Amino acid sequence: MHTLNDFPFRAKDSIYEIVPIYKEYAYDITQEITYSYKHVATKDVLYNFSVGTHLFSFSQPKELPETKLPLHLIQDDIYQIVYTKNKGYLGHLEELLNIPFVLSPIFLDEYGHQTDLRVATDCAELAIYGKRKQGMKVPYCGPRGIIKYMQKTTVIKKGIILHFGHQVSVLYEDRGIPNVIDCGDLLIHAYQLKAEIIPLKETNLHNTPYITYQWKQ
Repeated sequence: MHTLNDFPFRAKDSIYEIVPIYKEYAYDITQEITYSYKHVATKDVLYNFSVGTHLFSFSQPKELPETKLPLHLIQDDIYQIVYTKNKGYLGHLEELLNIPFVLSPIFLDEYGHQTDLRVATDCAELAIYGKRKQGMKVPYCGPRGIIKYMQKTTVIKKGIILHFGHQVSVLYEDRGIPNVIDCGDLLIHAYQLKAEIIPLKETNLHNTPYITYQWKQ
């Protein structure tokens, strides 16, 4: 993972942020992600990017392909940088913020899995990514497959899994009534368009039955 010291910028370099266009990538055979770019002034903006994964270039892109491949590995002038604010499991999940939701992300023969590359993710793959980064040997396996790597829990704390059946979300912060899952709590998950941190009340999941799990040790 890169730090700012890894990049060959000069004080007056302009920065162009490469941003995915969020749309329904579910059940798309090609799963090719569309990108656009915007000029974001000088390099100082690199210190102020939000938590998550960002792509940028020091020159105005001439053309951005629709691709399932990692842009920062197929184009020499595009770089990927990741910001997090937490350590441990939640910190690793933060790495995927801003990544498009694709159902389902795939393994790319020459590069690796799209989620490991921080190119695309879905709900279960986001939750799994954090444990893989911590060294747990769990494959990317979707909402049904993930269950055998977890156990039910009644303890409400950061990092537990809310399994809605079709959707897997992770409790990011218990903001409402302490030790109760309610609409004020923050989730970190990939759902519909992208990976994000969002209050439960702002999703269409708040009236959906769920089971709470924790990862097996």
